[in-house]
Amino acid sequence: MGSLAKVRILVSGASGFIGAHLTWRLIQEGAQVFALTEKNQLGNLPIFLKEQLKKVNIFQVDLKDYPQLKSIAEKVRPQKVYHLAAFVNLERTFSNVQRCIETNIKGTVNLLQAFERVGCEVFIHSGTCEVYGNGPIPFREEQPIYPISPYAISKACGEFFCQMYQQLYQYPVVMLRLSTVYGPGQNPERLIPSVILSCLRKEKIEVSSGKQKRDFTYVKDMVDGFIRASTTERAIGQIINLGDKKGCSIESIVNRIVRKIDPSLRPVFGARKERPFEARNWCSSNDRAWELLDWKPRISLDEGLERTIRYYREVSRWGEDE
Repeated sequence: MGSLAKVRILVSGASGFIGAHLTWRLIQEGAQVFALTEKNQLGNLPIFLKEQLKKVNIFQVDLKDYPQLKSIAEKVRPQKVYHLAAFVNLERTFSNVQRCIETNIKGTVNLLQAFERVGCEVFIHSGTCEVYGNGPIPFREEQPIYPISPYAISKACGEFFCQMYQQLYQYPVVMLRLSTVYGPGQNPERLIPSVILSCLRKEKIEVSSGKQKRDFTYVKDMVDGFIRASTTERAIGQIINLGDKKGCSIESIVNRIVRKIDPSLRPVFGARKERPFEARNWCSSNDRAWELLDWKPRISLDEGLERTIRYYREVSRWGEDE
């Protein structure tokens, strides 16, 4: 991988789960980092960066505000842009449609337009494997997509606009499709942190049937994929899956966590309803990532779970406060 020392880099969604981990890694690499966050929302940045937060230039901005984004672009003139900001909600309901459109589609277009005008070496778009819907597994980048939630549809639209920019203007875009990511600092409502916290608090563990399968990727590996995508010229213009290529049932994940923390606990499977039209199996091929980026997950599921559990054991009140 090429050196990122002193490279001017902008990260949208830097206060989010993956964004904060990515920002920390970029600081370790010696990059000059500019972070876009929601107004009055620093999220995970103070937790992960601590005293290094002062090394990050933070802009609190609404992605719908194109004039402000344009002003930031002209001021920062980054060499690389990582676009992770998004409204993430996997529910199959029309109540989230407008916010998905405004943030995930309009926000992406605004960023493309703002930074296209100042030029950059690469624009990394963070997508999701959910765009494949119930398609055949393992998901491959060339297969048709069937997004079935407002979130997945909006992320697919963001990709289409990235492709349009790449084709019309030879804009250096890389489109990543992420599998299920987990690790320290994730939203406590997501599966793995919610089960860990319930175990540590000895609360009742209520989940769905657990029969769905997902490929889980530890956040450190995912960040490595972002870095490699931004430093590999052959990745320009490509859609690339970042996933583990190995499906694991929700039931297995829950049972592994329980065994590691308190084997006396008994999860209640079927206590929660499954999302309508939810794909039963998500499993992404990482063949293209291996060919282009020399990337595949290095951290095993058991090791990643151990690291995540350790994080919640160590932070005060098991991750509620820092």
